Amino acid sequence: MPDQTGPTPDPFVNATLALSDDEFFALYGPWTPMAPEEVGEMLSGIPDRPECHQVWMRRDARSPWRLELLIDRASTAEEWVFKRDHSVRVPWDRALYQLGRVTYLRPELALLFKAGQDREKDREDLAAARLTPEGREWLAVTLERLGNARWAELTRRTHLPVNRNPTSHRT
Repeated sequence: MPDQTGPTPDPFVNATLALSDDEFFALYGPWTPMAPEEVGEMLSGIPDRPECHQVWMRRDARSPWRLELLIDRASTAEEWVFKRDHSVRVPWDRALYQLGRVTYLRPELALLFKAGQDREKDREDLAAARLTPEGREWLAVTLERLGNARWAELTRRTHLPVNRNPTSHRT
């Protein structure tokens, strides 16, 4: 896979990102997120196709969306790699944390995907994120380096309760 620097030019993705929240939900329908345990149960035994980068799931066309699954094709066995800019790399032991039996991508890494999008939900996700002080600073510095000073400032201004639990890493 060739090295990428910057966003992937995809007209469909760009058009989707330009939609207001109301337009987006009118087109795609509402969301009711699934619990991590439900996701694992639903996905057991299903192979992923190489050309697939994102999967949305719902019971049927009239049901709300329950899961958005981003497929990571940039990372290696040794480190998580940000698919929009391969210069952003984090060793797996620092990229993940475990809560109960479910392993998650640290919130500061997941928020990189939302940075720069001017959608209310993305700003709400940033405000609701329970980042450690170190994670918040890493995200702000990384956003600045990637040329997103506005989101770096939003990251630094957000002061919600700190998530003290992401120190339990994947084994």
